[in-house]
Amino acid sequence: MDIMDYEPGFAQAVCDLYNRTTEPVAHCHPIDTGRMKDALRPTTDMQTKGPRNMRAQRAFVAVDGKPVIGFAHAGILVDEEERTEGGAVRFLTYEPGKRSAGLLLLDQVEAWLKDSGAASVVAFHQNYRLPFYHYGPAYLSDRIGHVQALFASRGYEKCGGEVFLDDENFGRRGPQPIDLAIEVTSEKKPGHGKLPGLQTLAWIDGKKIGTCSVVSSVEDQRTRAVEDRVFVEWLGVEEPWQGKDIGRYLLQRTLNDAYALGYRRAGISTAWDNHRAFVFYSNFGFSVSDWTYGWKKKIG
Repeated sequence: MDIMDYEPGFAQAVCDLYNRTTEPVAHCHPIDTGRMKDALRPTTDMQTKGPRNMRAQRAFVAVDGKPVIGFAHAGILVDEEERTEGGAVRFLTYEPGKRSAGLLLLDQVEAWLKDSGAASVVAFHQNYRLPFYHYGPAYLSDRIGHVQALFASRGYEKCGGEVFLDDENFGRRGPQPIDLAIEVTSEKKPGHGKLPGLQTLAWIDGKKIGTCSVVSSVEDQRTRAVEDRVFVEWLGVEEPWQGKDIGRYLLQRTLNDAYALGYRRAGISTAWDNHRAFVFYSNFGFSVSDWTYGWKKKIG
């Protein structure tokens, strides 16, 4: 088995491997070779800018004979003065059962990051996800269990997480009445999907006290397979007004409007340790579809 630097000639095999190993993940969809080439272009074109504070990027492939059985994509993170702050694994996968490929890829990534001055590494952080992987807030899905197990076995610790919940057949229903004089306004937000997003605001005496924003799932996943799925990207109520069922009222009003536009499936997420939101969404009618986790390790 050999670990080699990625080059465009590997794109098709890497794309196929990505599609196979992410197939069990609820919110991952097959991509074509062109999208994989675009995502990995910074690793071959020596681009110095990446997502957020990421700079130089490299990708490696594990090759056993001709087949590509694993690949990893990582980058250098810098501080405000452009000094190396750490490293990030944007993605890593390998064929289940080929643990040696995963180990060698992770060793190669860590060696490169250490040589570049990184003293720590985060893996599958939501800030550095590949543009077609899952939803924006996602980390590493537990549906890719062999990769999670690899990080855990090599001394990585969980450093964050996001749970995703879905309603696969939601319908219109009247919001539970609340004993408050609330005015609700709604505005459409066009995006990449055929159906627009929505921003719904709740007002009391002319003051905004709550917001619910939803977008087409096409915004993150760029596939027509999710045209009828709306994703709740933000739901918040100002602190003095929390605990008065305003969030439930606002969310239902927004989903009713989304249904009227043509959406029939809905998704939402929250931080792994936001137990209050988790209970609320579960009782609202959403069911867990995925748990995702970020990982970190000191390497310096």
